Amino acid sequence: MARDIVEVMLNPIRLRIIQLFSTVKSETREHMTANGICELLSDIPRTTLYRHINILIEAGIIDVVSERKVRGSVERTLALNMTEFEKLRDNNVKDVPQLAFRYLMTLYGKFEKYFRTHDRIEKGDTMFFTSSIMMLNDKEFESFLTEFNELIEKYRSNKSATEGRRPRDISIICAPPYDKIKEGK
Repeated sequence: MARDIVEVMLNPIRLRIIQLFSTVKSETREHMTANGICELLSDIPRTTLYRHINILIEAGIIDVVSERKVRGSVERTLALNMTEFEKLRDNNVKDVPQLAFRYLMTLYGKFEKYFRTHDRIEKGDTMFFTSSIMMLNDKEFESFLTEFNELIEKYRSNKSATEGRRPRDISIICAPPYDKIKEGK
């Protein structure tokens, strides 16, 4: 049975795997092995990563571009299936509110699970909600997004389990300003 591509991608672990391929401007990450993914996401158990990689392959989000024998097992080289991402990009605008809702519910699920299992915010588990309205023209906004992406990329490439590092889940949503919503523009 085919799985909904958005549902597959909304899983936090699968999203991190996809981000490895899609955000780093390095030729070595355009195609990666499952072992390479495990090394970069060392905070996640290998068996968990392999399970999520297989789900991404079954959903057609990641393709196996080559296989080779390595010490009695098969090493697969993987790449994003850009055709699937093009389909998402071409989604009808009517689908966007539902996609946004599913994304927000995924975020809510993370918070709900945390507070269901913790009676207080643990030391080092910084949490906050914020919203900012910035007055930017299109060129300034494009510059802001470029700088923001460069900043994220600078830290995203950190090795997971070194120097006391641990995952920090940062989610950003950019929405139309209130006046466009209010006036129905």
